[in-house]
Amino acid sequence: MMIRIAVVEDEDSAERSLRENLENWNAQKKYLFQIERYRTAEDFLEKYDSGFDVVFMDIELNGMDGVRAAKKLREFDEQVVLIFVTNMKKYVVSGYEVGALNYIVKPINFFSFSLTMDRCMRRLESRGTDSICVKIPYGFKKIQCSDIYYVDIIKHELLFHTVNGAVKTYGNLKEWKNKLESYGFARCNASAIVNLRYVESVVGDDIYIGGDVIRISRTKKKSFLETFTIFIGEKR
Repeated sequence: MMIRIAVVEDEDSAERSLRENLENWNAQKKYLFQIERYRTAEDFLEKYDSGFDVVFMDIELNGMDGVRAAKKLREFDEQVVLIFVTNMKKYVVSGYEVGALNYIVKPINFFSFSLTMDRCMRRLESRGTDSICVKIPYGFKKIQCSDIYYVDIIKHELLFHTVNGAVKTYGNLKEWKNKLESYGFARCNASAIVNLRYVESVVGDDIYIGGDVIRISRTKKKSFLETFTIFIGEKR
């Protein structure tokens, strides 16, 4: 299992300590790590590509502090595991506000660090790999497929309607239909694909899903209902 880790830390000694603790913890685990280090939060956010699994964020950074950076990070990646690194425990409340898994106090205690990493890996392994990355104006956003109600398109503008709100991007609906089909999505008309697990009911030509109503086109109705019937049968 390859784990991509971002370390946002401006102190060389603190960054070395974190790497050493990771290596010691992993001596028996045998995961593969790819670690990328950033000295400032600004550089980290500017280059962020939503491909990281874990982010270690120092709170007391030069320039933008770690708490502000974490809040901006959560605007386009709600899934990455975030672990704060700090000199003071007073920041623990801030960590909960941005969904941090835990916080590590400097100097690092290996026993506490190991417990945090064990929790981290359980989180990653239970999350699975059913996520996608979509391009947004300021970078990329990672979305869990299981969080998507449906995707529709208006004048080449794609909207991913999710449990956490809508995400706007651009692209080809057919390409996304092909990518999402294996996760239980089906096309119901020329401009929408729906997550079958969230379909509340089908009444006539209307699909009720996520608080919205989507029309089934005449040309897609037969194939959609067949797919939906098979899906329902498999879930019983």
